[in-house]
Amino acid sequence: PYHYSSYDEETEVAPSETDEGSWPQILAALILNRRERTAYSVMAGSEAHRRDWLLGRLVAKDAVRLFLAEQHGLEVPAADLEIALDESGRPRLDEEVERALGVEVALSISHADGNAVAVAAAREGGRSIGVDLERLDDQHRDLAISVFGPDERELLDAVNGRQSEWVLRLWCAKEAAA
Repeated sequence: PYHYSSYDEETEVAPSETDEGSWPQILAALILNRRERTAYSVMAGSEAHRRDWLLGRLVAKDAVRLFLAEQHGLEVPAADLEIALDESGRPRLDEEVERALGVEVALSISHADGNAVAVAAAREGGRSIGVDLERLDDQHRDLAISVFGPDERELLDAVNGRQSEWVLRLWCAKEAAA
């Protein structure tokens, strides 16, 4: 079994009327540990990039918390679950946290345009998990030509209508598997 959590613009935290920019700092203080807060505070990039990173951490920690509660009966606060990167740059639950809890968690995060999704499952025998999130629009039109092999393009050619949707579905499947 795996657990997932997501955040989208429809559930966005509304800024207060008096301080339009305070909610990211409040959220960061609630869910991030000291190392993660430091990384977030010095993070370069646009506000959209910083927001997506923070929302990715929020849903990743939520997915891990759901997994730990259901599979192991553990109730762990979000700030106690550090999300680190493995040697390949993939998100993972920090090794020290895994050892302390006695679990191994497979984790994947994806975010796009103010939306985020994450999945968590048992990482048995090195098993990993993947998820991808993309906005359905015309920007993916050329993917079929540039990234798919002949067999994949043949499958896409057989789809009647909604080709953009199926191009994106196949792209997300490849991204999640990668």
